[in-house]
Amino acid sequence: MMKAFRTFAKSWVAKLLFVLLALSFVIWGANTQIDFNFDQSVIRAGDHKVSPQEFATYWQRDIKSISEREGRAITNEEAVKAGIFGVRLEQMAVSNALLELVSRLGVRPSDKLVGQEIARIPAFLDPITRSFSKKTYEEQLRSNGYTDSGVFEEAVRDDMAEQHFASGVMAGLTAPKLYAMVLTSLSTESRSAAYFSVDPRSAGMPSPPTDAQLNAFLKENAERLRRPEFRTFSLIRFSTAALASTLPVDEAEVVKHYEATKASRTTPEKRSFVQISVRNPAEAQQVAARLNRGEDPQAVARAMRLQAIPYTDAVKGAVIDQRVADAAFSLQQGQASGPVQGALGLAVVKVTKVTPGTAVTLEQARPEIVKQLQAAAAQEKVYADAAKYDDLRDKGSNLHQAAQAIGTKVYAIGPITKDGRDQYGRPNPAITQRMLDDAYATPQGGETDLVDIGKGEYYALRVEKITPSSVPSLAEVRGPLMQEWMRREVIRRMQAKADQLAARVRAGEPIEKVAQSAGAQVRQVNGVSRVTVGQQRELGQQFLVKLFDAKPRDVYTAEGPGFAISVARVTEIKPGDPGFVAGVAQAGQARMNQDMGQEMAELVRLAARARIKPKVDRNRALRAINVSPEQVGEAPAKGASQGAPKTGQ
Repeated sequence: MMKAFRTFAKSWVAKLLFVLLALSFVIWGANTQIDFNFDQSVIRAGDHKVSPQEFATYWQRDIKSISEREGRAITNEEAVKAGIFGVRLEQMAVSNALLELVSRLGVRPSDKLVGQEIARIPAFLDPITRSFSKKTYEEQLRSNGYTDSGVFEEAVRDDMAEQHFASGVMAGLTAPKLYAMVLTSLSTESRSAAYFSVDPRSAGMPSPPTDAQLNAFLKENAERLRRPEFRTFSLIRFSTAALASTLPVDEAEVVKHYEATKASRTTPEKRSFVQISVRNPAEAQQVAARLNRGEDPQAVARAMRLQAIPYTDAVKGAVIDQRVADAAFSLQQGQASGPVQGALGLAVVKVTKVTPGTAVTLEQARPEIVKQLQAAAAQEKVYADAAKYDDLRDKGSNLHQAAQAIGTKVYAIGPITKDGRDQYGRPNPAITQRMLDDAYATPQGGETDLVDIGKGEYYALRVEKITPSSVPSLAEVRGPLMQEWMRREVIRRMQAKADQLAARVRAGEPIEKVAQSAGAQVRQVNGVSRVTVGQQRELGQQFLVKLFDAKPRDVYTAEGPGFAISVARVTEIKPGDPGFVAGVAQAGQARMNQDMGQEMAELVRLAARARIKPKVDRNRALRAINVSPEQVGEAPAKGASQGAPKTGQ
């Protein structure tokens, strides 16, 4: 058969078929996953690229920071759905576009400047000499995942180039005085308005919704009401830390351990002294006499041109000359010796400080010894139980059967979401993210192998039940759904009523008369400025925003705090005092310059993005963080995008 195939492949008919097949790909294309783009970068901005590994590293730092801020573990899927992923891609695309633009403009620090900058980084300094150490530099790069120092050096070069470029752009940048005056004038401008509130009574209460209306409302808000997937699983743990404190300890073992480690628990005596080397016994007597009179040992040595060797808080074994050590440790504090014949010649010793040694008693050492013995026994038992569990599983027992045979407790966990929360949104602090990942990667009825998480800790789990993500039925959420429907309907009616009343005020009716027809009372708010706006929070953010957007005599409606909608009319717009405005503008010039500099920097970044047009491969970026488009409800793209994603995407 194979011979016949090979013969056919060499014939003119086969060659014609291959040509036709190739033409069909050219004419109609092919829906395949073959990628002829050999550049596997996530982001490409000219010569500046971000590899999947680099992106994953930056992403993990972001996720860690967000999780710490939120007080819980944030999953990659959550971050993608929340738009954090798209924002990060955009930021990195724009940053690389700016670096590429700076490079094309010829701003490129020399190797010498880069080397000098690296040599100033504290992490690369020798801990003793505090000067740049190539060995420390290489060790730090390896510990931070850099296999090639050139990659790090290029990153430093890029940072320096961006800083030099920014310095050049911002040099001499000063906000025009008129600009400062206008901004200050706006901030000190005060506004006044007359307003009244429309409450539910004046709008009329709606009738309760029908089932048809509630079903439509449920369908409209289905995704907001959707319940996440829940999983229920059984968990067993073999924990050295948890078991240790429950184990009894034999008193004889405590004593035996104490005797074996007694020496290591004793703090030896320490002494500070000075050893002065002398040339002959007569000189030794002279030195000893001066030392006993209280003269400073170093001064005596200098005066007699002798060498003084100081020892500070030294144990006896640390003294080089054993005979000198014997003499130093036999004297009282403040006492000087006579001539001491040491291994290296004659010497005189004076003791300046004595720190007695201490010994730890059995009772003092008992708590620590008991803890150590319990930990050792617990570790031994955990290893034995874990091995027995594996053996039982290999022989066909399931998790429950093996746990019963060993006498290990089985914990029932769940229902629980992928981020570790129960049906009421409460987290379970005893469950780690790794356990959750295993539980959500295992099918219903499936079991994990025994997982070693280090330090004598093991676990295994069995997924008992999977409750798929679902939209609740009307019967399950009728009460809260009806309340929300009624709330929205009341607000809709109130807004319609407020719009009608506002139209009457715009048409020329006095606001007091219009308010009276709605059973409301007109109130006045006076002298509100952008500086004092925080003192008027009871009016509501929307009310204040519209107040500062409005023109004189404008009429507007705004939702306020609480269940009310205001109808307001601007009664006065008063500019700030010219003298005060001028003084504030002068004082705030530096801040204006800084704000303008930040705005200029953002414009430069946007200009770089528009000119360089960075390319982003969203699918490749998702794969770099182990997320598929299907997991986050996206359709896989056929290729790299031709621009950075929109912010919040």
